[in-house]
Amino acid sequence: MAVLTTNMLQSKPEISLASLLRGRIDAWHAWRAAEKARAELFALDDRELNDLGISRYDIRHMTFPRAK
Repeated sequence: MAVLTTNMLQSKPEISLASLLRGRIDAWHAWRAAEKARAELFALDDRELNDLGISRYDIRHMTFPRAK
C-alpha cells in the first residue's frame, strides 16, 4: 500500500520552454564571446603573448567568466 505525504503532493516548479531556450541562448552567447576572445589572443604574435605571460597552448585551455 502506498502512503502519500504532504511533501509528495507539493507541485514541482515547471520549467517553461521559454526559460529553457533562454538558457541555451545565453550559453551560446557566452561560448561565442569566449571564442572571440580566444581568436583575438591567437591573432597576437609570440612576443606579445610572452609579454602577457601566456603561450598558444594556454589559450585553448583558458576559461572566461560569464558576463552578467
